[in-house]
Amino acid sequence: MEWIRRILRRRQGEEFAEAALVLPILILTILSMILLILYFYSCLNTQTALHNNLMRETAESSAIFHICTESDSVSSQMEGITDILMEKRITGRMYALNFAEIVRAGELIEVDW
Repeated sequence: MEWIRRILRRRQGEEFAEAALVLPILILTILSMILLILYFYSCLNTQTALHNNLMRETAESSAIFHICTESDSVSSQMEGITDILMEKRITGRMYALNFAEIVRAGELIEVDW
């Protein structure tokens, strides 16, 4: 019975040594994944805000044809396993075609539908 206790004690020491090596890497990996998810959320949030701004600008435009462009950038410092600066430039373009003004213009504008 004593030899079983010695084997179990030795294995517990091996498990603690293995956990001491693996757990920091696992924790850094999980934190890096969380930071990556936050970066992609920030990109999506910026893209949504840019789209809403373009929609508002085209709705308020009184021109017959208008091209609206807007751009923004997102950057985030990724720390954890790696030390990377992630950057993304988001650009948007929207074409505003005011059909009410086209109807009012009448035959001044030739449109081939």
